[in-house]
Amino acid sequence: MSRFDFDTYIVNDFMTCIPGTRTLWHDLMEHFDGKWVGGHYQNIPHESVFYDMQDLKITDSLVIRNATYFPWIPTGNNPVISLVQDICHEGPLRAWQLNVCANSDHVVFNSLHTLRAYPEVRTPKSVISLGVDDRLFSLPGSDGIPEDVGHLISGDVLWIGSGDAVKRPRLMCVIAEQNPNLKFTVVMKASGAVWVNFPENVQVLRQVPHADLVPIMRRHRIGLCTSEEETQHLAGIEMALCGLQMVAPPVGIYKNVPPGDISQWAIVDKHENLAKIVELAVQSPLDKVAVRKGVQEMCPTVSQCMDAWERLARSVMDKKRNPK
Repeated sequence: MSRFDFDTYIVNDFMTCIPGTRTLWHDLMEHFDGKWVGGHYQNIPHESVFYDMQDLKITDSLVIRNATYFPWIPTGNNPVISLVQDICHEGPLRAWQLNVCANSDHVVFNSLHTLRAYPEVRTPKSVISLGVDDRLFSLPGSDGIPEDVGHLISGDVLWIGSGDAVKRPRLMCVIAEQNPNLKFTVVMKASGAVWVNFPENVQVLRQVPHADLVPIMRRHRIGLCTSEEETQHLAGIEMALCGLQMVAPPVGIYKNVPPGDISQWAIVDKHENLAKIVELAVQSPLDKVAVRKGVQEMCPTVSQCMDAWERLARSVMDKKRNPK
Protein backbone atom coordinates (compact mmCIF):
# COMPACT_ATOMS: atom_id res chain seq x y z
CA MET A 1 0.00 0.00 0.00
CA SER A 2 1.32 3.44 -0.94
CA ARG A 3 2.42 5.72 1.89
CA PHE A 4 1.02 8.69 -0.06
CA ASP A 5 -2.60 9.79 0.13
CA PHE A 6 -2.48 11.06 -3.45
CA ASP A 7 -1.65 9.58 -6.85
CA THR A 8 1.38 10.80 -8.77
CA TYR A 9 1.58 10.98 -12.56
CA ILE A 10 5.06 11.12 -14.11
CA VAL A 11 4.99 12.85 -17.51
CA ASN A 12 7.88 12.92 -19.98
CA ASP A 13 8.61 12.24 -23.63
CA PHE A 14 10.83 9.26 -22.71
CA MET A 15 11.66 7.35 -19.56
CA THR A 16 15.19 7.25 -20.97
CA CYS A 17 16.57 8.07 -24.40
CA ILE A 18 19.31 5.46 -24.02
CA PRO A 19 17.97 1.89 -23.71
CA GLY A 20 19.18 0.10 -20.60
CA THR A 21 20.10 3.20 -18.63
CA ARG A 22 18.39 4.35 -15.45
CA THR A 23 17.28 7.95 -14.98
CA LEU A 24 15.61 10.22 -12.43
CA TRP A 25 12.27 9.27 -13.99
CA HIS A 26 12.75 5.64 -12.96
CA ASP A 27 13.54 6.76 -9.41
CA LEU A 28 10.47 9.02 -9.26
CA MET A 29 8.25 6.26 -10.59
CA GLU A 30 9.43 3.85 -7.91
CA HIS A 31 9.50 6.29 -5.01
CA PHE A 32 6.02 7.69 -5.62
CA ASP A 33 4.55 4.47 -7.00
CA GLY A 34 3.83 6.67 -9.98
CA LYS A 35 1.75 6.23 -13.09
CA TRP A 36 3.72 6.76 -16.30
CA VAL A 37 2.28 9.09 -18.93
CA GLY A 38 4.58 9.56 -21.88
CA GLY A 39 5.87 8.73 -25.28
CA HIS A 40 7.45 10.51 -28.21
CA TYR A 41 4.86 13.21 -28.73
CA GLN A 42 6.58 16.57 -29.02
CA ASN A 43 5.64 16.84 -32.70
CA ILE A 44 1.94 16.09 -32.20
CA PRO A 45 -0.27 19.21 -32.19
CA HIS A 46 -1.12 20.19 -28.64
CA GLU A 47 -4.87 19.88 -29.20
CA SER A 48 -4.61 16.23 -30.22
CA VAL A 49 -2.21 14.93 -27.57
CA PHE A 50 -4.01 11.85 -26.34
CA TYR A 51 -1.89 11.89 -23.21
CA ASP A 52 -3.78 15.04 -22.21
CA MET A 53 -4.18 14.73 -18.47
CA GLN A 54 -7.75 15.98 -18.62
CA ASP A 55 -8.70 12.87 -20.60
CA LEU A 56 -7.60 10.75 -17.65
CA LYS A 57 -10.14 12.55 -15.45
CA ILE A 58 -7.79 12.55 -12.48
CA THR A 59 -8.51 14.43 -9.28
CA ASP A 60 -6.52 15.28 -6.16
CA SER A 61 -3.33 14.01 -7.81
CA LEU A 62 0.18 15.33 -8.35
CA VAL A 63 1.77 15.71 -11.78
CA ILE A 64 5.57 15.71 -12.13
CA ARG A 65 6.68 16.54 -15.64
CA ASN A 66 9.70 17.46 -17.72
CA ALA A 67 9.66 21.17 -18.50
CA THR A 68 11.39 20.70 -21.86
CA TYR A 69 10.73 19.05 -25.26
CA PHE A 70 6.93 19.21 -25.23
CA PRO A 71 4.46 22.02 -24.52
CA TRP A 72 2.14 22.62 -21.63
CA ILE A 73 -0.50 19.93 -21.12
CA PRO A 74 -3.68 20.84 -19.20
CA THR A 75 -3.94 19.03 -15.88
CA GLY A 76 -7.25 20.27 -14.55
CA ASN A 77 -7.03 21.39 -10.95
CA ASN A 78 -4.18 19.01 -10.15
CA PRO A 79 -0.90 20.61 -9.04
CA VAL A 80 2.16 20.36 -11.27
CA ILE A 81 5.86 20.23 -10.45
CA SER A 82 8.03 20.82 -13.51
CA LEU A 83 11.71 19.91 -13.79
CA VAL A 84 14.19 21.99 -15.78
CA GLN A 85 17.43 20.12 -16.44
CA ASP A 86 18.20 21.38 -19.94
CA ILE A 87 19.15 25.00 -20.63
CA CYS A 88 17.57 26.35 -23.80
CA HIS A 89 18.92 29.83 -24.43
CA GLU A 90 16.48 30.85 -27.17
CA GLY A 91 13.94 29.66 -29.72
CA PRO A 92 10.73 27.62 -29.42
CA LEU A 93 12.04 25.26 -26.72
CA ARG A 94 12.84 28.22 -24.49
CA ALA A 95 9.33 29.58 -25.06
CA TRP A 96 7.83 26.17 -24.24
CA GLN A 97 9.89 25.95 -21.05
CA LEU A 98 8.83 29.40 -19.86
CA ASN A 99 5.18 28.67 -20.58
CA VAL A 100 5.37 25.34 -18.75
CA CYS A 101 7.05 27.01 -15.77
CA ALA A 102 4.48 29.81 -15.67
CA ASN A 103 1.64 27.27 -15.54
CA SER A 104 3.24 25.06 -12.87
CA ASP A 105 2.77 25.17 -9.12
CA HIS A 106 6.49 24.68 -8.52
CA VAL A 107 9.59 24.49 -10.69
CA VAL A 108 12.61 22.34 -9.80
CA PHE A 109 16.03 23.10 -11.30
CA ASN A 110 18.72 20.43 -11.21
CA SER A 111 21.46 22.89 -10.27
CA LEU A 112 21.99 26.47 -9.19
CA HIS A 113 23.66 26.99 -12.55
CA THR A 114 20.44 25.98 -14.33
CA LEU A 115 18.27 28.15 -12.08
CA ARG A 116 20.40 31.23 -12.80
CA ALA A 117 19.79 30.73 -16.52
CA TYR A 118 16.06 31.42 -15.99
CA PRO A 119 15.77 34.74 -14.11
CA GLU A 120 12.34 35.40 -15.65
CA VAL A 121 10.69 32.41 -13.93
CA ARG A 122 8.46 33.76 -11.13
CA THR A 123 6.82 30.47 -10.12
CA PRO A 124 7.95 29.11 -6.72
CA LYS A 125 11.20 27.28 -7.39
CA SER A 126 13.95 25.25 -5.78
CA VAL A 127 17.10 23.33 -6.64
CA ILE A 128 17.18 19.54 -6.30
CA SER A 129 20.23 18.01 -7.93
CA LEU A 130 19.88 14.65 -9.62
CA GLY A 131 21.00 11.92 -7.25
CA VAL A 132 23.67 9.36 -8.08
CA ASP A 133 23.74 5.84 -6.65
CA ASP A 134 27.16 5.70 -4.96
CA ARG A 135 26.59 2.01 -4.29
CA LEU A 136 26.70 1.29 -8.03
CA PHE A 137 29.65 3.56 -8.74
CA SER A 138 32.33 2.68 -6.23
CA LEU A 139 36.06 2.30 -5.70
CA PRO A 140 38.09 -0.72 -6.85
CA GLY A 141 37.86 -3.65 -4.46
CA SER A 142 34.89 -2.29 -2.53
CA ASP A 143 32.07 -4.35 -4.01
CA GLY A 144 33.41 -7.66 -5.22
CA ILE A 145 33.54 -6.69 -8.91
CA PRO A 146 36.67 -8.36 -10.31
CA GLU A 147 39.36 -5.91 -11.36
CA ASP A 148 41.23 -8.27 -13.65
CA VAL A 149 38.72 -8.18 -16.47
CA GLY A 150 40.84 -9.02 -19.47
CA HIS A 151 38.26 -8.35 -22.16
CA LEU A 152 37.65 -4.78 -20.99
CA ILE A 153 39.47 -1.74 -22.28
CA SER A 154 41.79 0.28 -20.04
CA GLY A 155 43.60 3.54 -20.61
CA ASP A 156 44.71 6.88 -19.23
CA VAL A 157 41.80 9.24 -19.95
CA LEU A 158 38.09 8.38 -20.05
CA TRP A 159 35.51 10.56 -21.84
CA ILE A 160 31.80 9.68 -21.73
CA GLY A 161 29.27 11.49 -23.90
CA SER A 162 27.64 11.67 -27.30
CA GLY A 163 28.40 13.00 -30.73
CA ASP A 164 26.41 16.21 -30.43
CA ALA A 165 28.20 19.55 -30.62
CA VAL A 166 27.36 20.52 -27.03
CA LYS A 167 29.55 17.70 -25.68
CA ARG A 168 32.40 18.91 -27.92
CA PRO A 169 33.85 15.53 -28.99
CA ARG A 170 36.05 17.39 -31.48
CA LEU A 171 37.75 19.23 -28.61
CA MET A 172 38.35 15.88 -26.94
CA CYS A 173 40.05 14.75 -30.16
CA VAL A 174 42.22 17.88 -30.19
CA ILE A 175 43.26 17.18 -26.59
CA ALA A 176 44.09 13.58 -27.56
CA GLU A 177 46.16 14.77 -30.52
CA GLN A 178 48.11 17.10 -28.22
CA ASN A 179 48.79 14.17 -25.88
CA PRO A 180 49.85 11.41 -28.32
CA ASN A 181 51.53 9.35 -25.61
CA LEU A 182 48.30 9.02 -23.63
CA LYS A 183 45.60 6.44 -24.31
CA PHE A 184 42.07 7.87 -24.48
CA THR A 185 38.81 5.94 -24.29
CA VAL A 186 35.51 7.33 -25.55
CA VAL A 187 32.25 5.77 -24.36
CA MET A 188 29.40 6.91 -26.58
CA LYS A 189 26.00 6.93 -24.87
CA ALA A 190 24.06 6.34 -28.09
CA SER A 191 24.58 4.17 -31.17
CA GLY A 192 24.03 6.87 -33.81
CA ALA A 193 26.63 8.07 -36.29
CA VAL A 194 29.35 10.37 -34.98
CA TRP A 195 30.94 12.65 -37.54
CA VAL A 196 34.31 12.82 -35.81
CA ASN A 197 37.67 11.52 -36.98
CA PHE A 198 39.18 10.02 -33.85
CA PRO A 199 42.98 10.09 -33.51
CA GLU A 200 44.88 6.80 -33.34
CA ASN A 201 45.27 7.03 -29.56
CA VAL A 202 41.48 7.11 -29.04
CA GLN A 203 39.50 3.87 -28.63
CA VAL A 204 35.71 4.12 -29.01
CA LEU A 205 33.03 2.07 -27.25
CA ARG A 206 29.26 2.33 -27.73
CA GLN A 207 26.34 1.69 -25.35
CA VAL A 208 28.40 -0.06 -22.69
CA PRO A 209 26.27 -1.99 -20.14
CA HIS A 210 26.64 -0.99 -16.51
CA ALA A 211 28.21 -4.34 -15.67
CA ASP A 212 31.15 -3.34 -17.88
CA LEU A 213 31.05 0.44 -17.40
CA VAL A 214 32.15 0.53 -13.75
CA PRO A 215 35.19 -1.76 -14.30
CA ILE A 216 36.12 0.31 -17.36
CA MET A 217 35.96 3.48 -15.28
CA ARG A 218 38.22 1.90 -12.68
CA ARG A 219 40.75 0.91 -15.36
CA HIS A 220 41.47 4.55 -16.25
CA ARG A 221 43.53 7.19 -14.48
CA ILE A 222 41.41 10.33 -14.94
CA GLY A 223 38.11 11.48 -16.46
CA LEU A 224 37.59 14.29 -18.95
CA CYS A 225 34.71 16.65 -19.69
CA THR A 226 34.90 18.95 -22.72
CA SER A 227 31.28 20.06 -22.84
CA GLU A 228 30.22 23.55 -23.83
CA GLU A 229 27.13 23.47 -21.62
CA GLU A 230 26.28 21.09 -18.79
CA THR A 231 23.67 21.57 -16.12
CA GLN A 232 25.19 18.92 -13.85
CA HIS A 233 27.27 16.25 -15.72
CA LEU A 234 26.25 12.96 -14.16
CA ALA A 235 28.88 11.02 -16.12
CA GLY A 236 31.63 13.02 -14.43
CA ILE A 237 30.11 12.44 -11.00
CA GLU A 238 29.93 8.70 -11.71
CA MET A 239 33.56 8.60 -12.82
CA ALA A 240 34.65 10.51 -9.72
CA LEU A 241 32.75 8.10 -7.47
CA CYS A 242 34.89 5.37 -9.04
CA GLY A 243 37.98 7.36 -8.07
CA LEU A 244 38.81 9.18 -11.30
CA GLN A 245 39.90 12.77 -10.79
CA MET A 246 38.06 14.87 -13.38
CA VAL A 247 39.50 17.50 -15.71
CA ALA A 248 36.74 19.85 -16.80
CA PRO A 249 35.76 23.37 -17.86
CA PRO A 250 33.65 25.54 -15.51
CA VAL A 251 30.25 24.14 -16.49
CA GLY A 252 27.53 22.33 -14.53
CA ILE A 253 28.64 20.97 -11.17
CA TYR A 254 32.23 22.03 -11.89
CA LYS A 255 31.16 25.64 -11.34
CA ASN A 256 31.08 24.74 -7.63
CA VAL A 257 34.72 23.60 -7.64
CA PRO A 258 37.52 26.15 -6.95
CA PRO A 259 39.20 26.67 -10.36
CA GLY A 260 42.77 25.54 -10.91
CA ASP A 261 43.07 23.65 -7.61
CA ILE A 262 44.78 20.30 -8.30
CA SER A 263 43.83 19.03 -4.82
CA GLN A 264 40.11 18.99 -5.70
CA TRP A 265 38.17 15.99 -7.04
CA ALA A 266 37.96 17.96 -10.31
CA ILE A 267 40.60 20.22 -11.81
CA VAL A 268 38.62 23.04 -13.42
CA ASP A 269 40.00 25.44 -16.01
CA LYS A 270 39.21 27.06 -19.36
CA HIS A 271 38.65 24.85 -22.39
CA GLU A 272 41.90 26.01 -23.98
CA ASN A 273 43.94 24.84 -20.96
CA LEU A 274 42.51 21.35 -20.64
CA ALA A 275 45.08 19.58 -22.85
CA LYS A 276 48.00 20.58 -20.60
CA ILE A 277 46.03 19.83 -17.40
CA VAL A 278 45.19 16.33 -18.70
CA GLU A 279 48.90 15.59 -19.10
CA LEU A 280 49.70 16.77 -15.58
CA ALA A 281 46.72 14.98 -14.00
CA VAL A 282 47.62 11.64 -15.60
CA GLN A 283 51.17 11.95 -14.25
CA SER A 284 49.99 12.67 -10.69
CA PRO A 285 46.29 11.85 -10.21
CA LEU A 286 44.65 12.60 -6.88
CA ASP A 287 44.19 9.67 -4.50
CA LYS A 288 41.02 7.78 -5.44
CA VAL A 289 39.60 7.85 -1.92
CA ALA A 290 40.03 11.63 -1.79
CA VAL A 291 38.33 12.00 -5.19
CA ARG A 292 35.33 9.95 -4.10
CA LYS A 293 35.02 11.79 -0.79
CA GLY A 294 35.20 15.15 -2.56
CA VAL A 295 32.40 14.44 -5.01
CA GLN A 296 30.23 12.83 -2.33
CA GLU A 297 30.38 16.04 -0.30
CA MET A 298 29.03 17.97 -3.28
CA CYS A 299 26.45 15.59 -4.80
CA PRO A 300 23.33 13.98 -3.29
CA THR A 301 22.68 10.27 -3.31
CA VAL A 302 19.53 8.91 -4.94
CA SER A 303 18.01 8.49 -1.47
CA GLN A 304 18.72 12.11 -0.54
CA CYS A 305 17.33 13.28 -3.87
CA MET A 306 14.10 11.31 -3.40
CA ASP A 307 13.71 12.60 0.16
CA ALA A 308 13.88 16.16 -1.18
CA TRP A 309 11.32 15.37 -3.88
CA GLU A 310 9.00 13.80 -1.31
CA ARG A 311 9.15 16.84 0.98
CA LEU A 312 8.40 19.11 -1.96
CA ALA A 313 5.56 16.90 -3.26
CA ARG A 314 3.83 16.82 0.12
CA SER A 315 4.21 20.59 0.47
CA VAL A 316 2.76 21.29 -2.99
CA MET A 317 -0.18 18.96 -2.40
CA ASP A 318 -0.87 20.52 1.01
CA LYS A 319 -0.92 24.04 -0.47
CA LYS A 320 -3.30 22.94 -3.22
CA ARG A 321 -5.63 21.23 -0.76
CA ASN A 322 -5.46 23.99 1.85
CA PRO A 323 -5.12 27.31 0.05
CA LYS A 324 -4.79 30.37 2.27
